[in-house]
Amino acid sequence: MKKRSAKESAFIELVQASAGTINSLCAVFCSDIHDKKDARQDIMIQLWRSYESFSGASSINTWVYKLSLNTLLKRKRDQQKLSITGLDEITERPLTKVALYGDDDIQMLYNMMAQLESLDKAIMILYIEGYKYNEIGDILSLTTTNVSSKINRIKKRLTKVYKSMEV
Repeated sequence: MKKRSAKESAFIELVQASAGTINSLCAVFCSDIHDKKDARQDIMIQLWRSYESFSGASSINTWVYKLSLNTLLKRKRDQQKLSITGLDEITERPLTKVALYGDDDIQMLYNMMAQLESLDKAIMILYIEGYKYNEIGDILSLTTTNVSSKINRIKKRLTKVYKSMEV
């Protein structure tokens, strides 16, 4: 059995510490389990490739978040280029809260957040992960006031979506 290098061990610790953030991002940006797994794998590859170049200019958590978000946004752009327009509209059917989500409130929230614009998704994931407004602002290059305003608007929008869903 091969012994891990210090770099490999440190990377594994980083991935384990960041798993919640990475999984949350994938859950919001990806539509099915296979897409989530592929996205997570893409993020791991990008983290590994960029690991040695981390300069320490920001916190390691901020770096992981930005790299993960950028990887997911690139995947989304690439998928949009390849998608066939109109196919999704053919297969869409209205679903009720109960039929779509059952008792899984977290999954329901992620599915509702998936409808948001990319920046709003990013803000809400950081908010749910427990980041403070100033930290969210630093990560996303926004002012604290802007973050606060956006979070309030997003909450109102999500509340409307939730209330408008059929029971």
